[in-house]
Amino acid sequence: MVNNCIYKSFMKDVFKDIEKAEKKVLKEAAVHVQLKMKEKAKNKFKKKTGALLKGIGYKIIDRDTALVGAGPPAYHAHLLELGTMDRKTKTGLSKGRIIKTPFMIPTFEEESEAVKRIMSGLTV
Repeated sequence: MVNNCIYKSFMKDVFKDIEKAEKKVLKEAAVHVQLKMKEKAKNKFKKKTGALLKGIGYKIIDRDTALVGAGPPAYHAHLLELGTMDRKTKTGLSKGRIIKTPFMIPTFEEESEAVKRIMSGLTV
């Protein structure tokens, strides 16, 4: 008898599985960019890179947003990326300038196709 049948929807489970899969590939893409950024930083800054490499990371914001870049303890990363003009101390002494040495923006540009492949489920 059809009237005595109980129907159960698994749509909530399906949506949870889809969201979990989306977060997984987002994390894979973020880790890929993070590793490539660290690799580029090592190659460009042969000297002391400990704080810079430690500060390069990622953060998953939600199911379709991840941040990749440099944060603490790499407080100087933006200075390396963008460079500075000649800087002076409060007493007027020159601190010199930092020559622009981009490593974050070029990594994003170079890895955009790889990120697209990862996000579409294809291998890199």
